[in-house]
Amino acid sequence: MTDLNRRKVKNMLINHRYQGRLVITVLAFGFLACLFNGLLFYQYVTENYTPILAGDYFEPAIMESLEQDLKNFAITLLMLSLLAFCGLAYYLLVITHRAAGAAYHIHRVIKEIQNGKLTSRVHLREKDEYQELAESFNALMDQMQQEPITEHKEN
Repeated sequence: MTDLNRRKVKNMLINHRYQGRLVITVLAFGFLACLFNGLLFYQYVTENYTPILAGDYFEPAIMESLEQDLKNFAITLLMLSLLAFCGLAYYLLVITHRAAGAAYHIHRVIKEIQNGKLTSRVHLREKDEYQELAESFNALMDQMQQEPITEHKEN
C-alpha cells in the first residue's frame, strides 16, 4: 500500500470517538436486525418445512432438492445481509468523515486565530457538513478585521 493510500484510509477516521461510537451503534442495530431476520426465517422453515420434509410425501431426490434450495436461500440471505451491513458501515464512515473532518478543520482554524494568525479562514470541501457555519465564521472574521473591536457595554 502506498503512503498516499495509507494516508487516505487513516484520514477516514478523524474523530475516532465520535465516528466509532456512531458506526458501532448503527452496526449493532443492523446486526440485531439481521439476527432477528434470521430467527424469523428459521422459525418459518421449522414450522412449515420440517413437517413436510419429515413425512413420506416426496421421493428422497425431491426432499434433497428442497433441502438444498432452503440452504441456498439461507446462504444467499446471509450474504446479502452481510453485503448490506458492509455497505452501511462504509456509508457511515463517509458521512461521519464529512462531519468530523469539517469540525476538525474549524477547530484547527480557531486555534490558528488564537495563536495570532488572524487571516486564517475556514475552507471546507464541497461535500463537507457545516458549510453555513464556515461561511458565518469567515464573515465574522472578515468583519472583525475591517472594524476595530470595541467592547459593547450594556446598561
